[in-house]
Amino acid sequence: MNVQVYREKCASFAFHYRQGEKILLDCIGLTPVQEQVIQNSHLDKSPVKINQLIAEINKKEEAGFKATNHIALAVCYNILGDSANFQQQQQIALLKGGMKDYIVNISLELYRLTGLRTDNYQALQNINARIAKEGASERLELEKVQALIGNEKFEEAQKIVDKYLQKDAKNVTVLLSKAALETAFGDYDKRKVYEDKALEIDPNAL
Repeated sequence: MNVQVYREKCASFAFHYRQGEKILLDCIGLTPVQEQVIQNSHLDKSPVKINQLIAEINKKEEAGFKATNHIALAVCYNILGDSANFQQQQQIALLKGGMKDYIVNISLELYRLTGLRTDNYQALQNINARIAKEGASERLELEKVQALIGNEKFEEAQKIVDKYLQKDAKNVTVLLSKAALETAFGDYDKRKVYEDKALEIDPNAL
């Protein structure tokens, strides 16, 4: 599969950030086990596994230069917060790789997805802590829906949305959340139904 196909496949996973990230990690030559190290890095704060992955990539690079190895190394150093090595690996990938667009595009998307995964995880932890402290109000639960969608916990989000949709079928926030969930489930016709309902109530909803 060529790089353009990988990018198009990645873009097709609306709200499925983890799957999109996995596709790109596969594109740059990581094994499934190595991909898991990257994708669980927001849960395991120890640098041991990331450093081990760096060693494995460097070993692979001994067989010959590949820009994708240095993209992977840059991702690892970005997770570790090692800005000097992060920038060095970026430069090696670009300069030795010939300043090709795919290097820039895949790198930027992986950095974005890594940051998004971490931010979404932290957002869910924060909202759960607030609910535990303040109680499960409608406002907090609807905020939690957005965090659940960001963490790809669609079934859990749907239970909350459906509960509030039954209480008030004209709640624009709930309708748009329902539309986002239908997008995640791949039902674009239903998404449009809920978006249209929201727009009937508030023409500026989107």
